[in-house]
Amino acid sequence: PVDCVFSWAGCNDKPLRKDVHVHTADTKHMTLLAVACGQLKKENEQIKEEYQEMKQENQKL
Repeated sequence: PVDCVFSWAGCNDKPLRKDVHVHTADTKHMTLLAVACGQLKKENEQIKEEYQEMKQENQKL
């Protein structure tokens, strides 16, 4: 068994090497990717806000 290439997105399956292509084609990965994408978008927005706050603080200095 090998780790799924989508393990970073939450897939905990360990398909056999010969079955990886079949496993990877499973539509459940789209759901995992959608959730991961949503989380990354939120993180990106938070980082942008923090950056703007830091930028404003630096301008005061």
